[in-house]
Amino acid sequence: MMNMVGIPKILNTKRDVHNLHEMALNNLIDRKEWVIRLKKLKAEDIFRLPILEKGDGYFIIPKTERELPKIYAIEPMLIPETEETRKENEVYKITGEVPAEDFIELSGGHQEAEKLGLTVEEIASMIEELM
Repeated sequence: MMNMVGIPKILNTKRDVHNLHEMALNNLIDRKEWVIRLKKLKAEDIFRLPILEKGDGYFIIPKTERELPKIYAIEPMLIPETEETRKENEVYKITGEVPAEDFIELSGGHQEAEKLGLTVEEIASMIEELM
């Protein structure tokens, strides 16, 4: 019996993905494992931002480059330097419903797939081919 090759943790190029897909179609790597990896590639990235402070009808999070949900009214603020922080901090004061958690979750798109030049549709059709 032939030994199966493992699936690398990091996919570097679109060609890697296509080569591994061919190997899966030819049963040279574990199909189930490859489907799991493709599903992970297809899933949307989720990021958590800590909530620094909660108030009545507002909460404060660190400044982020990520897109925040449109439901929030966002007001950039500067928290002055204190002995504790030793620097000014840019934050966002968000007016709206205060989450019960100590963080908010943001969707970050499909960064790994985009980096590899793959669309969600391409990944979905690869998964279908293996079913």
